[in-house]
Amino acid sequence: MPRIFIVDQEGKDLGEFLRSKGYDTLVFYRGKEAIEEIKKRKPDVIILELRLPDGDGFTFLNELEKIGITIPVIVITWVDKKIAGYTLSKMGAFAYFNKPVDRELVLKRVEYILRFKDIFEKGKVSRVPPLKSISGPWKGKIEEILKEVKSIKINEIKKAIKDGNPRRALEILHFLKSFVEKEELEFFYRSVIWEEQKVPYEEERRDNVTELINEAWKCYLSSDFDSALSKVKELLLNEEGVESIRIINGILSREGIEIEKVEGMKVKEKPNLFSYISYFSILTGVFFSTFLFSILGVIFGFVGRVKGNKKFGTYGMVMGGFLFISFLFGSKPISYYFKKRRISAGFSFYLYPDSFKLGRGSITIRYKLPKKAKVTILLLDEEKKFVREMEDGYFEKGEYTIEWDGYDGRGGYVSPGIYYLQTTILMDKEVRERFWRVNVKD
Repeated sequence: MPRIFIVDQEGKDLGEFLRSKGYDTLVFYRGKEAIEEIKKRKPDVIILELRLPDGDGFTFLNELEKIGITIPVIVITWVDKKIAGYTLSKMGAFAYFNKPVDRELVLKRVEYILRFKDIFEKGKVSRVPPLKSISGPWKGKIEEILKEVKSIKINEIKKAIKDGNPRRALEILHFLKSFVEKEELEFFYRSVIWEEQKVPYEEERRDNVTELINEAWKCYLSSDFDSALSKVKELLLNEEGVESIRIINGILSREGIEIEKVEGMKVKEKPNLFSYISYFSILTGVFFSTFLFSILGVIFGFVGRVKGNKKFGTYGMVMGGFLFISFLFGSKPISYYFKKRRISAGFSFYLYPDSFKLGRGSITIRYKLPKKAKVTILLLDEEKKFVREMEDGYFEKGEYTIEWDGYDGRGGYVSPGIYYLQTTILMDKEVRERFWRVNVKD
């Protein structure tokens, strides 16, 4: 039975509703109590109120992260979604509802989470690219820019909170999270959540930064990093975090190239002829003779490396080796799966491919009859015992197609393994029978 923890002083009614729908539901009034229980037994879903007697939702989510537990969280709160919705989505919240909320809608969200539980347990994905570790020749200038922008924006947050404008403060906090540690911002998040909005919120109109972004990228692509960072500073002050961080990351990634320029080394290594032949062989092996072309890929990659093209020669050797190993484990070239296999001479009977994965593939049976005939197609297991009937009856002249995706005909799917299709064709009192092997994979 799926387990749901509700962390909310007003969660009793919702808990009883979900319990009536067959869920194991526990209601907690305090966040600390819920955290202690989560350490003992992990729920499938958490429903969370932001305002708690012993803290707030941000602290609760941080505690979950500290103990290394990833659980889908649905936020149901009186706090306006415009104030905290975006930040909580980045912290891992799956859905955000303002009270009062439709219980049926919450139930649908819970069912959706449980349906894709394996995906959500892999963790959250941030919308803003993470900032790389700052090191190298540009470290000083980048740190100086980020420190100055951080100082200016924190003063703006303090002013927004003082003026009773928490939404503006949250906007700036969302932006700062792209390059400031969340522990440094936690105090401000708490202040905003408990601050009542004193003045109507009016969205601030900013100048269009598109032109500034284009100028920054042009400076970066021309290797004028000083000018690029000056533009980045302007972008950060305009709270444009995504492109700014990407440009900074690009500069940090190219610091090795800058060092090579200073030392008079080669800036860029290009593939030589042997590396190109290696890549071509590997690509051909994907579609055609895997065994032969994977070996050629390794050989030409090695020759390319010996001839001085170490980087791309190594790539060719590694990819060729990987292709050869996949061949040893039974992988077949793509062309194999497009071949039509004739299984009954004289009747144009084809089956392709001869293997597939349950839930992600199927086989196609296609046959053409020159005249009226009785066709029977049975599915048998590895011991050639009856599993299901695929086709049985008299058919007129023409072409016929059957798709089979592993369905056993009784409301489920067959188990992975080897199966046989027994094909029997009766035409003009002549019977022709043939077995064809099918491999059903998990």
